[in-house]
Amino acid sequence: MSYSDEELKFSSEIAYKDFSTEIGILTDQGKKPPFSISELCKASGKEVSEVFPGADCDKISKWTIVDYYDNNSETGFYGCLIETEPGKAVIAFRGSEGMDNLDNLQHDWIEADFGLMNSTLTEQQKDAEIFLKQISKSDYIKDYDYLATTGHSLGGNLAMHAVITSSLYGLSDKIQQCVSLDGPGVSSEYIEKYRPYIELEKHKITHYRWSPVGALLNDLPGVERIKLVFKADGVGDLLIMRHELKNLVFDSNGNAIRSDGNNGWYRYDDILHKISQAVDHLPKAIGDRIISVTCRLMYFAVWNYKAMFDKNHNLTLFGEMVVSAAVFFIVTHPLLTIEIVGVLLVALTAFFVGLVVYELVYELIEKIVTKIAEAVASFFKWVGETLEKFKQFIAENLKWLKALCDKLFNKGYQYATRQPCIQINTDKMLEYAAALREVNKKLMDIDLRMDRLYRSLRLWDRAKLMCADVLTGYSNKLGRCAGYLEDTASEFNELEAKLIKIL
Repeated sequence: MSYSDEELKFSSEIAYKDFSTEIGILTDQGKKPPFSISELCKASGKEVSEVFPGADCDKISKWTIVDYYDNNSETGFYGCLIETEPGKAVIAFRGSEGMDNLDNLQHDWIEADFGLMNSTLTEQQKDAEIFLKQISKSDYIKDYDYLATTGHSLGGNLAMHAVITSSLYGLSDKIQQCVSLDGPGVSSEYIEKYRPYIELEKHKITHYRWSPVGALLNDLPGVERIKLVFKADGVGDLLIMRHELKNLVFDSNGNAIRSDGNNGWYRYDDILHKISQAVDHLPKAIGDRIISVTCRLMYFAVWNYKAMFDKNHNLTLFGEMVVSAAVFFIVTHPLLTIEIVGVLLVALTAFFVGLVVYELVYELIEKIVTKIAEAVASFFKWVGETLEKFKQFIAENLKWLKALCDKLFNKGYQYATRQPCIQINTDKMLEYAAALREVNKKLMDIDLRMDRLYRSLRLWDRAKLMCADVLTGYSNKLGRCAGYLEDTASEFNELEAKLIKIL
């Protein structure tokens, strides 16, 4: 059901192609979307094999672009939804385009790529969410049960952001796969903001890397960045150009071949990984300043390159003047030139070494703080468990002490322990209660008779009668005894009835 790595690689290539002209041609001809890849390639005057060399043309030619969101002129963003078969589609995101165009440099490299550092959300990531909302509100979304997100370079980062935020637009159940093809990681600020969403979607994400670009910034928590085998010719390809999709190597099943990580160039990438993390972990004011200076230098370098070379990469008049001036300065001031180059090299080396050391110290401090936090949490957990055990110990000993006191001082308890089976005759208890009440009644009659004698007796005899009167009359004690016997008999009868009902 899931897409192969090779299928997602060609999906990413489709996102790089600007088919806006071809879509316009087909629309003018009265055709309506979706447009197949075959139709779009023919509208451009090319065959599918020319546009996508090495692809399974029979398969890809039938794929259709169902929807897209193009904000390339404003933010550099482009994403498209590609249906590969009924009920199944890929949401592909375009990566960074060439620096030869100053708009691409500004939108892709400066605002989007460098914007990932020391920031929570870039403009292109916001556009990715707009595209997800567009898809979720569409009429066609009900036709798909399986969606995947993918992209190369910056597009890989956007693909990860799309799946992480998919639950916000009701697409989490439909998006079941995400593959970032050598895309950069994310900032620490991004991780903190989206941690609950990352935790929810991390099992869907595969993050491949095979160049310095894929090594940049932080890994998503719970998502491994997997190193891949790549092919490259020459030092230039090994340093920079191996980032291209054409350098991927696949097995017979279309899966990217994984590397054992022992390639020496991966150690070079790992150093850049540490440097990018260090810039991200620097205080915001310092990190933003470094990024700002770097972006300006890049913009200046590209602007000068465009001024120095024409479209055929030949030197312009301005370029010839710059080269001549540089050669003249080097010839006339060789020692000064060496000194300037040496100072620049030392300064750059010191700067990058400092960043690497800072990141290593940052990681060490982070680990120490984490260990301390774990130790404190463990201590409080131990205290809680110890208090609970102490509470249980006190309760058990109080129970034992109560049992001991009952055994030593409670006569009822002593009797009950000696007589494990107690028979209660409630009828007798009621008879005794009735007899006691009869005695009380007779005492009351005697009291009334004695009261009548007071009028006929002399003073001395009345004193004797008063003494006798005190000993007669209604007895509260007898009444309480009778009530106790009646209540006890009633409770035993109720208990017996409940036991009989249960048994």
